[in-house]
Amino acid sequence: MDESDKYYQYVKYDAAGRPVLSVCLIHSPEGVYSRGVALCHDKDLGKLRKITGSKLARTRAESAVGLMRDGVVESKGAFKSPEALQKLHTVLGDGYYLMAHKVQPASYVSLEEIAYIVSVDKARQEHRLKMQEGV
Repeated sequence: MDESDKYYQYVKYDAAGRPVLSVCLIHSPEGVYSRGVALCHDKDLGKLRKITGSKLARTRAESAVGLMRDGVVESKGAFKSPEALQKLHTVLGDGYYLMAHKVQPASYVSLEEIAYIVSVDKARQEHRLKMQEGV
């Protein structure tokens, strides 16, 4: 990956507070966002679920950037099972189809999603600073 690629990761939760979806967006120097998506499995437990989902989403986003740089713009790896599509719909509502593929090169990212990831990233940076300062 290009050293100037900017990574953003976030997790979407269901109404019960359980993680359902890990998303990684990469903003490339070309000015394009690419997305990797991983569904959390109900049987995964504890911290492993978050680490595994986040790592898988990041790997898929990196694949998407590679495809985009090779000139491929089609999404890959559609979620097909009714259970997976229902999970997506549960956390994303009617817009779930925007993340219905695991690897999305040069995907359309809404202004709402960009604002969300930037705010999450800013909050993480502020938290890290506080932890380093011992506050």
